[in-house]
Amino acid sequence: MKAVFSTIALRPLLIVLLGLLAGLALPASAQVDTWRDDFSTAAWDEDTGTQGFSGPWTANFPFTNTTRINRTVIPGELRLQNTATLTRSLDLSAYESATIAFRVRELGTLENADRLVIEVAGVPGGPFTAIRTFIDDQVAAGVSETLAIPAALLTATTTVRLRVLSTTGSEFWVVDFVEIRASMRPGCFVDNFGGASLNSANWLVSSVSGGFGAPRTVGRRLRLTDRSNDVSTAASLLRTFPGANNRVTMEFDLFAYDGTGADGIAVTFSNAQIAPVPGGFGGSLGYAQRDGISGFAGGWLGVGLDAFGNFSNPIEGRVGGTGFVSDAVALRGSGSGTSGYPFLIGTGSLSPGIDIAGATPGPGHRYRITVDNRVGGLDAQLRVERNTGAGFVILLELPNIFVTNPQQAPVPANYLFSLTGSTGAQTNIHEIDNLRICAEAVNPVLPVDHYRFLHDGQGLTCGPENITILACQDVNCTQQITGPLQVTLSPAGWEGGTTQTITSGQALPFRRTTPGSATLAITASNPPFASTPINRCFVGGVEQANCNLPFADSGFIFDVPHHDADAPQSVLISAVRRDIVTQACVPGFANVSRSLTFGSSWLNPNTGSAAVRVNDTPVATAGVPSTAVLLAFDANGRAPLTVQYADAGNLRLFARYTGSAATNDTGLVMDGQDDFVARPILHLEITNPVNPAAADATGGVFTVAGQNFATRVTARNVNAAVTPNFGRESPVEAVQLRSTLVAPVGGNHPAPVGSLGAAVNGVLSGNWRWDEVGIIGLAAHLVDNDFLGAGDLSRPEAAVLPRVGRFVPQRLAVSANAPSFAASCAAGGFGYVGQEFGFAVAPQFTVTALTAQGGVAGNYVNVGTAPAARFWRLTGNLPGRSYSNTATTAALLSRSTVGSAFAPTAVDAPPFDGSAVLQASDPLALDRLSYARPSTPEAPFLPQVTMTLPAADLTDADGRCHDPDGNGSCDAFVVTGITGPAQRWGRIAMGNAFGPDLIDLQVPMRAEFFNGSSFVLNTDDACTLLSPLTLSDPAPTDALLPSETCVQDGGAPGASGLGCAAPGPLARRYAATPTAGLWTLWLRAPGAGNVGMLDLAPTVPPWLQFNWRGAGIEPPRARVGFGVFQGDRRAIHTREVY
Repeated sequence: MKAVFSTIALRPLLIVLLGLLAGLALPASAQVDTWRDDFSTAAWDEDTGTQGFSGPWTANFPFTNTTRINRTVIPGELRLQNTATLTRSLDLSAYESATIAFRVRELGTLENADRLVIEVAGVPGGPFTAIRTFIDDQVAAGVSETLAIPAALLTATTTVRLRVLSTTGSEFWVVDFVEIRASMRPGCFVDNFGGASLNSANWLVSSVSGGFGAPRTVGRRLRLTDRSNDVSTAASLLRTFPGANNRVTMEFDLFAYDGTGADGIAVTFSNAQIAPVPGGFGGSLGYAQRDGISGFAGGWLGVGLDAFGNFSNPIEGRVGGTGFVSDAVALRGSGSGTSGYPFLIGTGSLSPGIDIAGATPGPGHRYRITVDNRVGGLDAQLRVERNTGAGFVILLELPNIFVTNPQQAPVPANYLFSLTGSTGAQTNIHEIDNLRICAEAVNPVLPVDHYRFLHDGQGLTCGPENITILACQDVNCTQQITGPLQVTLSPAGWEGGTTQTITSGQALPFRRTTPGSATLAITASNPPFASTPINRCFVGGVEQANCNLPFADSGFIFDVPHHDADAPQSVLISAVRRDIVTQACVPGFANVSRSLTFGSSWLNPNTGSAAVRVNDTPVATAGVPSTAVLLAFDANGRAPLTVQYADAGNLRLFARYTGSAATNDTGLVMDGQDDFVARPILHLEITNPVNPAAADATGGVFTVAGQNFATRVTARNVNAAVTPNFGRESPVEAVQLRSTLVAPVGGNHPAPVGSLGAAVNGVLSGNWRWDEVGIIGLAAHLVDNDFLGAGDLSRPEAAVLPRVGRFVPQRLAVSANAPSFAASCAAGGFGYVGQEFGFAVAPQFTVTALTAQGGVAGNYVNVGTAPAARFWRLTGNLPGRSYSNTATTAALLSRSTVGSAFAPTAVDAPPFDGSAVLQASDPLALDRLSYARPSTPEAPFLPQVTMTLPAADLTDADGRCHDPDGNGSCDAFVVTGITGPAQRWGRIAMGNAFGPDLIDLQVPMRAEFFNGSSFVLNTDDACTLLSPLTLSDPAPTDALLPSETCVQDGGAPGASGLGCAAPGPLARRYAATPTAGLWTLWLRAPGAGNVGMLDLAPTVPPWLQFNWRGAGIEPPRARVGFGVFQGDRRAIHTREVY
């Protein structure tokens, strides 16, 4: 027979874990554990840290007098001499860093050769690393040291060794107070349960049934059950672990022994946002549902280590399974209530099994459970592994739980980890050890600073008084623990008992049946108090001197709701008394009119000028109910009344009835009171400059982004009258402006920056700024969104400015790329003076909008095509751009070709980075420049050009301009030092040529440049195009006509324009461009008898012409003659050779 889980009994234990969530902060500092031996006893296994050593000290002493010795004048110490060693091991594998601290002194007089070495190894047998060596004269007076243990030695078997090299006689090294402190690796929690007791800061434990009691440490393990019958326990770790987009790995050793094979344990990963109430008993192992009993609340994954075999069995309301399987591991998925928790996968009967027989603890198999959602979304891998001594073996694996179970709940943001254990008629001892859970982070629990009780200050003995309880994380209660908390309440009288699970902000009924006072308190809490229990009581938001709550037998009950100031509130006031027989509340009046007196008092602020009006009658303000108001009570003892208060604040309204002889109730006094808050409405005004309330990017300019504008916030009531008491409350409510982004859609939206001064008669003034371009909506709010506990004060229809703007940049920043010029002759890497040249790297200008604070105004971007949506206001076509020369040359620079206009780059969507690039709208039509060639040749020079953008080109439609020094003056932007390949003063030169009329004639023609002293061949020129050539006849009377010769070319007219009809030999064909500055130019022989002279001239660009004859710049011309060469007169004999 199986043990029975009591869901109701476990609920107070486990539901309290949800309270941890509200106390969870961002991952706190790393967990620090200690291993300590202060040698207070003579035992070698003393262990007083938060974690336990792996075993006792192992000693090797040559003398018997080196045992541990207790002293009466000191707590105890360890004495070592001669060549003694002492070693002890511990598991530091999960830790990031560790230190060892101890105290060393000498006993007797140590000699110079005496040494004590502190050593550490990763394994018990070494090798050991010495981290400190002491010599005799260092410890005479005693020293305390803390040494770092090398990170490489932080293993599962880290071993510390104390080794003495030599001592003699009665000389001793005395060691005391050994403590190892280790900081957990980020994202891991480890517990080896080695302490004397279970750490209550880590574990919440409870016993539901049986005589075993709550889980506890026994033999350095966490024992969940003993072998007695009908034990049901639970242990939940007071940590949460990130689940979504993360991998969580959990390992532990399981011991199930000394019994008759039942039941097993369940390991649960649940949603940390849901109270972890366990599921069904028996074969459901506290995880799955069972015959109408809900499954584990928030359960996402249940891992059953099932010795008996019913966790996989689809009976008793469980969904799915393979049937009864003993000694098995199985997984069940997520569920809620009595639905879900389906069987996912399970093993057969394992060998070796889950448990063992006999009293020796075992089997000690190590289990590893991994949940991997690093891919995110609906993709989570599950794996269960076991190590029985030969390494981990996969028992179960799911590639994706969402494929196996399409109804699986999404991976929770954070997991909560719980263990349940049970026995029944069949039993086992169930223990775990060496628990380790690793994830991205481990979130600890924050304690409760104090509890607050909120009530109305008066109770009636005939009915419960509702009291709101807040669990505060800090002294000012700026943060609360919003999850369930387990509290012990005082005094008796709380409905539900003195021990309850509550949530912060929950109202609990409290009864007292006799007149008098009750002192309210919480005496114990889980999560625990940060120090001693602190309870604070508030009436109407005002802290009281104590937590006494008075009760009376009769009185008035009414509730004035929190409301906007001066808004009439319809209130029912009930006259009640305690029935002597039933003790219940019954009407104190019925179908009568009675004159009640009313009064009020200011609670916060504690002064004022306006009076509360009851049925339009101003009532006394001194706190004494003295203003009479006649009320008609119905059969149920209720009377309607109207309450108004024109100012702002927290007030208490008193009602009193004093009996008289006329009403036959002399001596009767009935009181009632209620606190309420009248909220003002915060109205915002822009006082300077005028707000044009622009609707879009074409609207008027309001002010500069990042520049202060003046505001006024006025607290008013619903009738628009000022509420002068606003700002006098304590503590003073802080007011801030909050914005909504109107335009551009999807743009940057920083919070407004500024402050408001102290309120004067309900009016606050101050300067604010918004550090962006665009249009915002603006409203005044309380910083804490809560006026005296009654909510925020802004009302959209009355208090919000729907449009404030348009905000524009303060100035524009401009930067440029590094433009450069291209070579006019790309093949040769040069250009000729006078020849036009363009850009190799076209100029681009990045324009960025800046705020008055110097930051980037990101919303100033060229988005879309509609002007109403585009907050970029700079045309950017740069019509005034100009160029000037800074090179040392007599040549004058000019822009010879005006390229296309510039334009800003446009974007269709974010990011909003506040910038755009100005570049030529047609990248193939750029500006081109040239140097006008001076008449006097000069040496080659590199171009040096400055490009200037005038201020007007960099001024947008709102007058925002390039102003680098921020002085309010618009400045031009200059790009200096634009350069490129050398400019050469060049010319085309030709030489005269003469030859026989029967032989082709070569005519010299070449490109030259002036190198600073003379003209030289321009071997780099492979670009200059000389075409066509012309032939003229300077001597018409000779026997040679231009038509009688031609240029050897590729045909007629060829590149030369004078090509012979038949292509000439390849080696003599004319090319329009030179090779290494030389042209191949041959004239075909005119033939016998065709004798005379011709002039040959190329078509030459202006920058290569020259003043050849002193008559001005002109192309070169060569005179060629056929058959007219007379030869050298010094020759004795010449003849032609063909």
